[in-house]
Amino acid sequence: MFFSLLGNNQYKKEQLETVNIDKDGIVSLNLKNEVVQSKIKAQIDKLKKLDDSKNAAK
Repeated sequence: MFFSLLGNNQYKKEQLETVNIDKDGIVSLNLKNEVVQSKIKAQIDKLKKLDDSKNAAK
């Protein structure tokens, strides 16, 4: 999870900017948000390193 809840189940503005909520209530990541982009990039980098280490072990 990107952020934890504040008291009374409230989110900060920065937290709400990381998601899009459509008219049907479907939540998706806001891919234009810098925090989301950096988290995705970090995950991709981790997966690449894991893949590289698996390939090196072969």
